[in-house]
Amino acid sequence: MINHTQGPWACDGDNYVYQGEVFNPRNPTNIVCVCCPVANTYEDRMRAKADARLIATAPELLDVLEDLAQAYTQAMKQLPHEKTDPSFTRAHAVILKARG
Repeated sequence: MINHTQGPWACDGDNYVYQGEVFNPRNPTNIVCVCCPVANTYEDRMRAKADARLIATAPELLDVLEDLAQAYTQAMKQLPHEKTDPSFTRAHAVILKARG
């Protein structure tokens, strides 16, 4: 299994998601993905930009979710009689899905 491109990722304010801090359209070797609108309407172009922003935050979101899951696991060790919150089960499933 190949791991995802390391973060941080950023969005150029348009539809390009790239790795690192600087995007150079003349040398686009750090492009992670491009979000293309389905049609050439204003709404579709804005949706593609919003998708690009969300995708650009994916590595950070995964890191934060893993940190929270680890903290929850440690806290539950101190409270062995507590039931596991369904949100933790969902978070764990999302982490596994993202990690493959």
